[in-house]
Amino acid sequence: LCIILCIKRCAKGISMPKRDTRDLQERNGWWHFSKRIPNTKIYTRKSLKTKNLKEAQAKRDALLIELKEVLAKGEKAKGVIALRKAYTNAVSEDERDYLEEEIIDAAEDKAVELGVMAAFKLKPVEELSGDELIPMEFYKSATGSLNVLEYFVGDWLETIERKRSRCDYKRAVEVLMKHFKAAEEVEWDKAERFLNNIGEREGVGQATVMKWKSAYINLWKYLGIKTDVWRDHFSIPKSKKKSKVAWTGKEVLSFYDSLKKKNDLTSRWLADVIWIAAHTGARAGAIALLEYNSEDQTIFFPALKFEEKARIIPAHPDIRSSLEFWMKNKKSKYTISNSFSKFKTGLGYGFERDFHSLRRTFTTQMENLGIPESVTADIVAHKKKTMTYGLYSDGTSIDVMRRHLFKLDYRKAAQ
Repeated sequence: LCIILCIKRCAKGISMPKRDTRDLQERNGWWHFSKRIPNTKIYTRKSLKTKNLKEAQAKRDALLIELKEVLAKGEKAKGVIALRKAYTNAVSEDERDYLEEEIIDAAEDKAVELGVMAAFKLKPVEELSGDELIPMEFYKSATGSLNVLEYFVGDWLETIERKRSRCDYKRAVEVLMKHFKAAEEVEWDKAERFLNNIGEREGVGQATVMKWKSAYINLWKYLGIKTDVWRDHFSIPKSKKKSKVAWTGKEVLSFYDSLKKKNDLTSRWLADVIWIAAHTGARAGAIALLEYNSEDQTIFFPALKFEEKARIIPAHPDIRSSLEFWMKNKKSKYTISNSFSKFKTGLGYGFERDFHSLRRTFTTQMENLGIPESVTADIVAHKKKTMTYGLYSDGTSIDVMRRHLFKLDYRKAAQ
């Protein structure tokens, strides 16, 4: 019937309505959201996890609203930066006075928006608090007497050329902003205490803290502020990084079951990833790149940069359905790690355990089952320390791996 109607419409010269696929891309039947951020070369891409166009359109519209809100915040920050550059570069008093009036008007608009106009107009600066401070901070940041970090971080990160450095610097400044709102709050003594304690608080080692320190020096240079507060700190602890510990088998099982019950998009794939890691000992990067052979019921893991060769291991019966789903819904190692981090943090767990701790869980379970160390080493791609197995052996066979690996049973162990 649809075909007949279409033919009749074409015969009458009536065009069929076009499908609304703005900012949508179809790949192998699945819809993806894809949009370029205005005035940049950056694209935002996201799988919508649906083959239904109407569902994809609804999810796209929701994402467009979220993106609009994020861009609006970014535009406000750029507004401060633009006003500040114009104000500090003004060559005459008249021009500066005119710009100051414009900045005051913008600050008052912000005060009206927040419902604090009376306080902004009448209260002394030292008595302002909460939302009352925001318009004043805007004014001071735009006139160059204050550097509220959130206004300038985005613009500063765009000046960092190397993508990896941008990621490191972004993390560094997010940590800094937990403790300081404006650059002017950071004095040498406060910076000393911050650098001495932040490693233990954030669960990172001395090397990471030193990288963060370099990021702060770079940010201060961008802001045009003297970097003295970040220099000559020689007493940073050598290493306060907390050693990681394994998740228990019961914890892993509870994670898997609770995420399965939620059944939203993220919970579904995250449950499967946790289950795969708990039965293979694979790292996030390896899981992101694995290939599952459903006929042979084996998993191929490519060699990561710190591994000598790729490996093939048997697929444990308990994770075969998870592997089938994962092959259609793969995520990057960063998405895996970040999503798991949010999940476990929401449950109240700290830095002593992360996604990599599932690798410890697997090896601990295998040891407790009495599995030979050489077998477990071949499954998780660890180097063998002995010359006989480490140098001359070609590795454990699939059949031997299967016989030992299939002894692993989290549900039975939890009883």
